[in-house]
Amino acid sequence: MLQKKGIQLPSKCFCCSNIESIDHLFVNGLIAQKVWTYFGGLANKTLNTPHNNFISILKSWVHVSKGHIFNLIPLLIVWYIWKARNDAKHNVIKMEASNIISNVRHKILQLHSYNLLYGKNFINCLELAKEFGFTVSDFTINSADKIVKWIKPKPPYVKLNSDGSVGPNGAGAGGIIRDYLGNIIVAYTAPIQWSSAISTELKPLLYGLEICIKLGINFVWIELDVMLLIQIIDNVVPGNPNNFYLIRKIKNSLSVVNYYISHIYREANVCADWLAKRGCNIHSYEELDTRRLHPLLKVNTLFSLYQTLDTISYAKLVPTSTLSVFQSNDR
Repeated sequence: MLQKKGIQLPSKCFCCSNIESIDHLFVNGLIAQKVWTYFGGLANKTLNTPHNNFISILKSWVHVSKGHIFNLIPLLIVWYIWKARNDAKHNVIKMEASNIISNVRHKILQLHSYNLLYGKNFINCLELAKEFGFTVSDFTINSADKIVKWIKPKPPYVKLNSDGSVGPNGAGAGGIIRDYLGNIIVAYTAPIQWSSAISTELKPLLYGLEICIKLGINFVWIELDVMLLIQIIDNVVPGNPNNFYLIRKIKNSLSVVNYYISHIYREANVCADWLAKRGCNIHSYEELDTRRLHPLLKVNTLFSLYQTLDTISYAKLVPTSTLSVFQSNDR
């Protein structure tokens, strides 16, 4: 009645029937309590609701080390609570603590897969790291150098390496398909419309698979330098709904070939990377003439390579302190 008379009343919380405030929404509300209690349990931190307020709970998580996981978790919690609140208000999507927890966990796994979370981010928190599925070996720092390798596929497989890139002129896709001798079958490059980092990696893979199917290639070893993409394809982590149709096209293509998919370090994926960067600066899809390839794509000149019976090893040293859980290509 008062609102009908033009008197503004406090907003109603979208997680319960209480009045919405910053402290209630982000700390003391039923949804917020469940989320903070879950992550507080993992980090051995106690939530003393209803006495906590928004500022005090953020301060209780602050760690002196820049980029520490304790500084990241509360920021993600606040963001996904706010996002869930707006979805409830504008899209009539019910706020659920389980969804917020899942989103926070997914973002941490995603950052780790992009090599944005390292051992230094989990100082004195190895148990917390294990809760996210990271092993102690993921954070073992070793200053020794390591040679990364591009390995030839064994017959009847061909190998497809793809990559995406974003530059000042736009986004690009690139990929290269080689046979068991390391000979190039197809090298492709194309401009693509940028919508997200992961879609920029998905599109080059789809191009490569479509080429394989078009050429009647039924055995494909796929190598990618983004672990998150492999996890999405293997259904280890869910893909972004915005990429649903793109992921479905890729999985449909995979359903008609025999395939193996693995991770490769970026340093050994330089050919696909070069093609992707080229795609940022052209206007239409291209398949390069394999008789007139740029010297960078000729593996026997790239980085002064040396060959063994079944590998092409890039003589570029990578400090193992920069490596994480992703598998080595020393197979």
